[in-house]
Amino acid sequence: MSDRKILIAAATVAGTAAALIYLLHRSQRAAVATADELDAEPSSGVASVGVTASASPVSASAAEVTKPVEDTNVTRAAEAQRFKDRGNKRYAGRQYEYAIADYTKAIELVDADDPEAAKFYGNRAQCYSSLEKHPEAERDCDAALRLDPVYVKALVRRATAREKQGKLDLAIVDYTAALPAL
Repeated sequence: MSDRKILIAAATVAGTAAALIYLLHRSQRAAVATADELDAEPSSGVASVGVTASASPVSASAAEVTKPVEDTNVTRAAEAQRFKDRGNKRYAGRQYEYAIADYTKAIELVDADDPEAAKFYGNRAQCYSSLEKHPEAERDCDAALRLDPVYVKALVRRATAREKQGKLDLAIVDYTAALPAL
């Protein structure tokens, strides 16, 4: 058997195992799934954002993004949602670095184990992919999947990031795991 056939066979076995694990997690979460778990994104397919201080743009708008949350009756979760919504608009306008900054702020505002944070990471990952920053996109997808193991968009985004980096065997596993939901 050629090396290529061995690789394809190994990827198929790994993909099948990943799909089974995915289905198990999905069936466990199905009982508690709600409409709130749907990711409200613009029709352009908004994704997550993960940014470092050096990657965020410097301007009056960037300064506005990093303003501290004022002590009002607005909850941190609502403020995080506001940043996510603004990030979605910026993503739709192809302002990826600004969107990354908004999603990053949303991530900082929510509790570390809040399932909603998975969407913020997923959206930031999409922005990174749009900027051809595939290692960062993969890292954010990993974070999203730690919070929500059945987040199909994060699986597909990570598969794409891995494919662009030449990690074809890992990309096949992710694509295979996402197949039952597609």
